Amino acid sequence: MNSLENIRTECILCGNTSFKFPFGKKHFLIKCKNCGMVSANAIPTEKELKDYYHEYPSYNKISPLTLQRYNEILDMLEPYRKNNKLLETGCGFGFFLEAAKKRNWEVAGTELSENALVECKRKNIPVSEKMENLLSTSENSFDVIVSLEVIEHLKEPLKEVNLYARLLRNEGALYVTTPNFNSLSRRIVGKRWNVILYPEHIHYFTPHSIHYLLKNNFNKIFNQTSGVSPARLMYTIRSKSAVKGKELENYDFNEVDRQLRDNIEKTILLRLIKKFVNYILAKLRSGDSLKILYQKKA
Repeated sequence: MNSLENIRTECILCGNTSFKFPFGKKHFLIKCKNCGMVSANAIPTEKELKDYYHEYPSYNKISPLTLQRYNEILDMLEPYRKNNKLLETGCGFGFFLEAAKKRNWEVAGTELSENALVECKRKNIPVSEKMENLLSTSENSFDVIVSLEVIEHLKEPLKEVNLYARLLRNEGALYVTTPNFNSLSRRIVGKRWNVILYPEHIHYFTPHSIHYLLKNNFNKIFNQTSGVSPARLMYTIRSKSAVKGKELENYDFNEVDRQLRDNIEKTILLRLIKKFVNYILAKLRSGDSLKILYQKKA
């Protein structure tokens, strides 16, 4: 992994220096004994991250289901439109921002991957490699900041959240999704949960720790978990390669889940079972995905 000088010595949230080991001392995850924050015990270098994300696959389209989800998010964020400015952090190849542009948002993005940066520029989406670059022109101006499955990748999420607060206008909205470390899936498969990857995922949030991260700058609108991916869970249980974070090249989780959803929708009984399961997961805060909407303090 990393050399000893890059080993984490204090919690990113509370500064505590005492840790537990959720999966034993030989595993790379550590858990703060004070606030419960779970992180990788090593801090990746900028070169490690650059090299890793350079190998990320390119995408030239998204599924109709994903586009529908994007529009549902944009529907939810519509009441916050005032200055007409929306920022997505870690915007990838710009698909969410394209959907926002079609709804007449003035958009901007940040992204680390060089391939994605080139693609966003080709699509005429303003994109920057560093969020700090936006401060000189956009401080206190964005109505909305969106972060979809990004915050778990960041070396310094607290620093990033402070930048969110500077870029958002007063009472602007922050919408974040990230894997839920307290999910039922993770409890079932433990360290084989295929979300546990280094250096791709550095920090692992729960409803409690994400609130701890945001509470100084933001007020909670909602903080909830939802869903479970049967395809990912079944694959992880059956595949020893998941221990090393490897996935079968021809195994498309989204497609398998889509087929399962389609089959469920055809049967009333299965729909009722799905609704009940989702209700229980939400109540227990044990869904796979953590979704939060917070508002910048005035």
